[in-house]
Amino acid sequence: MSIVHTYYDPVPDIDEGIQQKEIAVWRDSWERWGWECRVLGRADVVITPDELARLQRLPSVNPPGYDMACYLRWFAMRNLGGGLMVDYDVVNVGWTPDDAEWLLPIPRMLASGFVPCAMDLTAGAAVDLCVMLLSYQPDAADLFEGRAHVSDMTIMQRMSTPDIPGRAICQEPQHADERTRLLHLSHNAMHAMGLDDAFHRFEVMRVLAQLGAGRARS
Repeated sequence: MSIVHTYYDPVPDIDEGIQQKEIAVWRDSWERWGWECRVLGRADVVITPDELARLQRLPSVNPPGYDMACYLRWFAMRNLGGGLMVDYDVVNVGWTPDDAEWLLPIPRMLASGFVPCAMDLTAGAAVDLCVMLLSYQPDAADLFEGRAHVSDMTIMQRMSTPDIPGRAICQEPQHADERTRLLHLSHNAMHAMGLDDAFHRFEVMRVLAQLGAGRARS
């Protein structure tokens, strides 16, 4: 296995130029460690009108289209028959395809806490994940700051995705240790560093990617 996927679908309220800068840094960091990078989009998604309608009923506090893109990436992976999917704010600082041999033949979450920023899925696991999203019924516990909200992450956390074991080589920078090979620049990570993720994330990603490059040369 040497292909890593990410997913991008423009969201009107999020600056596309900044997103493309993040994707460029993401690609550079992964290619440096020997991976073939593929950016998937809406054209890679195969979904029925009924399935799409079931996803659209899920409440969200995020900008329109944001959580839908998060859902649709798993339908793209279902269409591809599984594979490695990571967020494009996940920087590779030392993980090669040879290191990934232990992934096979079972699906794995690569970050702790059921955070779906880096997951390797078999074909069957991709199908099961989509079924879980489609069948989820929000209830009174699905709230964010008093407003109804779910996401692929909160659904996985509530369902505990028992069939997908973890291997936490992906961490936010403030939690990284000697086992960390992937760094996730999430909103929480940016907040922990006192930075505005809307404008500074790709700059922090670039610094981390450069640190990873130094590790590659040493």
